[in-house]
Amino acid sequence: NAASLKTVELGSNVTKINKSAFEGTKALTEISLPDTVRAISAYAFKNSGLVTANIGNGVVRIGTEAFADNAALKEVILGENLEKLGEGAFMNCVALTKINLPANVNDFDMTAFKGCKALKKIAVANDNANYKVAAGAIYSMDGKTLVAVANNTLKELKIADGTEVIAANAF
Repeated sequence: NAASLKTVELGSNVTKINKSAFEGTKALTEISLPDTVRAISAYAFKNSGLVTANIGNGVVRIGTEAFADNAALKEVILGENLEKLGEGAFMNCVALTKINLPANVNDFDMTAFKGCKALKKIAVANDNANYKVAAGAIYSMDGKTLVAVANNTLKELKIADGTEVIAANAF
């Protein structure tokens, strides 16, 4: 791999980042994807040196462990057309403190953020038709399923009335 690669500028014809494309690029600290990129495959940026990642508005799917094990990753800006976060997409990104899920996200669970020890807040866009935030937790829009609780420092949580199911990996 290109362990000394520090910067990458993607051309406007790039539509997909394939499996493990930038895996292990420890010198790469920042990536900004153009809106032409539609998909980020599994392990694409795993175990790199990323501190910031700006996911362009064209990205619809982020694959399994695509950004996993980026210990320095502090800031992620998810594009507004993102629909799916794969399992472990940001797993073990221990410096990540918050994430904002855009309106189109319709498929994710807490495995996307497993091991993100500093993660205190997952916000959901107000116009997201699938998820909502209530009392610090993410619920299905109908309130029947507790999907995720991000705050690792919680000592107490009251699960909302009307909740029928606690999703796998919610905590």
